[in-house]
Amino acid sequence: VDISVRKGTHQSEHAVNKQLNDKERVAAALENSHLLEVVNQCLATATSGGMVANIVKGPAIVN
Repeated sequence: VDISVRKGTHQSEHAVNKQLNDKERVAAALENSHLLEVVNQCLATATSGGMVANIVKGPAIVN
């Protein structure tokens, strides 16, 4: 799964996209329950092709 910031919505778009797709950084961040909740809240409001992703302490589950 590739995740990216919508073009033109962030001043550091390239740097943020690089961090979002760094598997080790993502795995470490998901160990933090607060960050996991923030990610799930963001994903709950984002849609892609009518699908919403949800992370439950591990791999993404697409609803």
